[in-house]
Amino acid sequence: MIFREILREVVENAGGGLAAVIMGMDGIAIDEYVSPGAGLDVQAVGVEYSKTLQEIRKICGALDAGPLAEVTISTARQINVIKIVNEEYFIALVLEADGNFGKGRFLMRKAIARLQEEL
Repeated sequence: MIFREILREVVENAGGGLAAVIMGMDGIAIDEYVSPGAGLDVQAVGVEYSKTLQEIRKICGALDAGPLAEVTISTARQINVIKIVNEEYFIALVLEADGNFGKGRFLMRKAIARLQEEL
């Protein structure tokens, strides 16, 4: 499937990429790619973040801040980058804590253009 190939390219070229998922705002995954040996349940990550994104979108609306574009969550072990594809979908990338955050964001931006054509 084209979605998995797009996600694979992002994960493998980001530098420290572990996994990526394209998911509906309703928490239903369209497709995912997990780097061999990463041992992540990226769908579970996406489901939890879909709930959080819904709340952040409400906050953006209440503050008249404009539409949500991106969220980054950094922890001791991971960097999670979430970008909005459109009103219905988002893409999430999980990087190692020392992964290449900037390159990951750049690759996600390129991937979104391709994903929008396919959705």
